[in-house]
Amino acid sequence: NQRISTSNIRNYFDSQAFLVPEDGVEYFARVTSENKGETGNYELTISTGKPNLEIYDVNINDGNDVTYYQPFNVSWNGVNRESIDAAFRWYDSIYLSKDQEFNVSEDILLRSVRIPSRELPLGIGETYNLGKSVTITDNLGENPYLIFVADSNNNLAETNEDNYFVKQIEVKYPDLKIEPVDIPSTALIGDNIEI
Repeated sequence: NQRISTSNIRNYFDSQAFLVPEDGVEYFARVTSENKGETGNYELTISTGKPNLEIYDVNINDGNDVTYYQPFNVSWNGVNRESIDAAFRWYDSIYLSKDQEFNVSEDILLRSVRIPSRELPLGIGETYNLGKSVTITDNLGENPYLIFVADSNNNLAETNEDNYFVKQIEVKYPDLKIEPVDIPSTALIGDNIEI
């Protein structure tokens, strides 16, 4: 038995409670009063389906250079493309990759961001915006990819679990050079010399 309470919702009228159903399980709904003696009519509306989160419109450092080992800002928008609300909090994550294919075992996690509770539930067609600072500390060449993964912790059951957004970036690396060095042309063993 699973009890879904709306006692933490101030407005009991048109309140919502959420349940993630399991395949092959039959569910029965029963409405009971929190206080003795309350009576009334209750209407139970059940929505079925799954949300589908997609990331789009990614901004990398406001168009400025991305430099190795220097923090830079990223922001992105997300949208729920399906016919049911995204009701539970999830994480979006940013990965650094050498190619455009997301591979959680090979790509490098830069940052995970939890969706604010004020964004929930994310209704059908509704959007959200997130932004954070990240730092590249692994050298994958001058043109690696940033991969943005919606619901990276799989907290939501979605119609498409493979949604991610890919953005290629250019990374500036330090260019260390040794200047010409003046040394004596001759020296004897045991002599101190100035360089």
